[in-house]
Amino acid sequence: TFDVDFPTLRRNFLKLQQQVHPDNFSQSDAKEKKIAEVQSTWLNTAYHTLRNPLLRAKYMLELRGYKFGEAGTPQDPEFLGEVLQFHEDLDEVTDEQGLSELKATNDARIKGVVTELSQAFAQNNLEMAKNLTDRLQFWYSAQEAVNNWQP
Repeated sequence: TFDVDFPTLRRNFLKLQQQVHPDNFSQSDAKEKKIAEVQSTWLNTAYHTLRNPLLRAKYMLELRGYKFGEAGTPQDPEFLGEVLQFHEDLDEVTDEQGLSELKATNDARIKGVVTELSQAFAQNNLEMAKNLTDRLQFWYSAQEAVNNWQP
């Protein structure tokens, strides 16, 4: 399932991290220390992937044979229009209030796509999930552009 119970995920992560944290192996030999470091790294990567809807969706689709590269140009003309409009709106922002409004709009888009992704995975509609993941990647890039905006 795409949906994650975040409090349970965090509890399990912290419990596992206590078991594999490299500091617990400070008195161990070099081999055991290295194993602990690798396990801790894997655990941190897994936790980060599960917490992030984009990474989680990509991972779930990659397990089913889908490939992802750099985000290209959207194929859907309507979505392309939304992306272009976003960039125009960002170019026209002149103050923090305008930026806040644009951020709120984009956050709502991300939330909506994540909801649709949940439904697509629940229905095992992997093509739809792939398309939505591509969209989510664009909106996450937009979020980064908003976060990096300077007057």
